[in-house]
Amino acid sequence: MIGGKNMQIKVGTTLSTLPKSNPFGKGRQTIFVERKWDTMLKETPFMWVCLEIMPKNTNKNGTRKSNGTFWTRAKQYNKRYEADGFKFAARCVGGVYTFWGRYETK
Repeated sequence: MIGGKNMQIKVGTTLSTLPKSNPFGKGRQTIFVERKWDTMLKETPFMWVCLEIMPKNTNKNGTRKSNGTFWTRAKQYNKRYEADGFKFAARCVGGVYTFWGRYETK
């Protein structure tokens, strides 16, 4: 079930269209090349690839990192890498925050 609480998204998941999202907030530093996301996206052109997942409990005290991390990163990466054919988006799917990327060949 896309966008539902039962959807299991893992790094490397591909979708032809993104599910609807809940709002996000603030951002994070660039890790695009360090994690070889450029290579991963070029291997599956015209598909959305899940690049990162933020679980509900990410800190020792059970709190979550800022839910705006992915939204801000998507905005920054779109500005920086759009000319190279890359697109990025953030989605909240079933209460789990996800970061997506897509490569469109020219």
